[in-house]
Amino acid sequence: MMGDVDGTDRLAQLQGELEQAKVAMEDMDARLAELAGANATLESQLETQLCLRVKAEQRVVELLADASKQSTQREEVALRQELSVALEELQVMQEELQTAHDALAAAQRSA
Repeated sequence: MMGDVDGTDRLAQLQGELEQAKVAMEDMDARLAELAGANATLESQLETQLCLRVKAEQRVVELLADASKQSTQREEVALRQELSVALEELQVMQEELQTAHDALAAAQRSA
């Protein structure tokens, strides 16, 4: 009879442990579902952020290209100004040469 009591107590103890294990499994399943939902949300946010990053990188490239064009345009304007000044200087030199040529021709005629 003592063996039956020990066996009954042991069975009750094991049933209690089994019930605790079931509750723990249910809690773990609920936590797993919660984490899976959070993971899906994070994956969606990551995808959104990656798309935004790609767009931002494309915008940076566009801005750099625009800046380069503006720089090229500024350089072109500066070069045109330099060429304009050089052309004016050449015209002045041409006039001076013409004056020197005319003076030389007049000196040759007088001689």
